[in-house]
Amino acid sequence: ILRAKRLSIEHKRHKFNRGHIYTYNQGISLVRASYYMVLSPDDCIIPGRLIRLLEGLIRHPSASLAFAPAYTGKDVNSVTGMLGIHGFEHLPRDKESLLTGGQFREILSSLWFNPVPTPSALVRTEAQRHVGGYRYTHPSAGDLEMWLRLSYVGPVVYVPEPVAFYRTHTGSMQHSYKASEYREWIHMVRVYAGMGLTKGMRSLGRELAWTTNFHRRTDLRPAINWLLALAAQPNWVRCLRQMQHSIARRMASLLGHITN
Repeated sequence: ILRAKRLSIEHKRHKFNRGHIYTYNQGISLVRASYYMVLSPDDCIIPGRLIRLLEGLIRHPSASLAFAPAYTGKDVNSVTGMLGIHGFEHLPRDKESLLTGGQFREILSSLWFNPVPTPSALVRTEAQRHVGGYRYTHPSAGDLEMWLRLSYVGPVVYVPEPVAFYRTHTGSMQHSYKASEYREWIHMVRVYAGMGLTKGMRSLGRELAWTTNFHRRTDLRPAINWLLALAAQPNWVRCLRQMQHSIARRMASLLGHITN
């Protein structure tokens, strides 16, 4: 990109912290190119790899999104893991794959986390304009909600080669979400419930049940938070019935105590 014949950089500075959702949407509104990506200061693109995503979107003009795995760690010299692999193990490792929107949503609904790394996701601007910007109702699951929304307007390209580095550390926004009473999972529940993806809710519920049992937690604060998130949905009764596992029964019992 930096070797391009014409390079234009536009800088916008807020007088105070407007939050990431506002900032993302402002940045998207300024996009004039055919493709864009959100790249945070903590993250970086591996030199020469971004072209893989671009070529995928060019080869598949109906695709709304292309993404690839990303290395993770405290810095680029201490890689400790990789995002964007789980759920996609069955896909070829030597070439890109084109997933229908339904296939993509099926994979994401089978997991209890967002498997698409933001710094290695390239979005077609036309598709983004069609679905609209990021929503304020679930900021800690905004990326997941956006990927799912994009999958409704076009297929998704998966590139198996890592394209970016995603920095993880205790001061990151994602870490603070995970540490604040399951906030990220609560927002993921809202996303899946709002889109009618009950398989995703069941995956999250199983993980919550395992976490609660593993840590021998006796308090019900996580379940109460989940209950409040579900209760905010107009179809929460149907959602509770369709989850069909122990956490659903626990929350249903809680609901009886709260409403009586």
